[in-house]
Amino acid sequence: MSFVKGSGIIADSVQTSSASNAASTTETTLHTFSLPGSTLANDGQMVRITVGGVTGVSTSARRIIKTYFGGTQIVGTDGAAEFDGLPISWVQSAIVVRTGPTTQRALGSYFIDGAGSIEDVTQSNPTETLTNVIEIKVIGTTSDGLSSEVCCNMSYVELM
Repeated sequence: MSFVKGSGIIADSVQTSSASNAASTTETTLHTFSLPGSTLANDGQMVRITVGGVTGVSTSARRIIKTYFGGTQIVGTDGAAEFDGLPISWVQSAIVVRTGPTTQRALGSYFIDGAGSIEDVTQSNPTETLTNVIEIKVIGTTSDGLSSEVCCNMSYVELM
């Protein structure tokens, strides 16, 4: 979907079949959304981006999942050893605030639930021209090149 309401959900995409990484060690786009130009028209306006999914059953795969706002990674796993192995559920969430026509501040976090829970928080400063369409995307990859080790099966973008 690609419509804008005054506030609330801009797009929701609860996928009936998961999008997953290809049999490669390169990044695979799991989900995209085109944020219409001028959605964030005034300083202080913000969007919340939430994505989630599951991983496969490989006990050796080092998994990496990243969410981008335009060309800037706003949240993501770094392939840390704690994210290896067991099948797990994951969620990433970020809030992007307009601070100017071409400047934003993003605060992102992720939660991974497996053998032990992992949480992390990141801050970044995208520099997208907000009158343009902004691509929001989720990518996934693994260290071992196995397919379907990173699956994204839920996402939404909310104007706050």
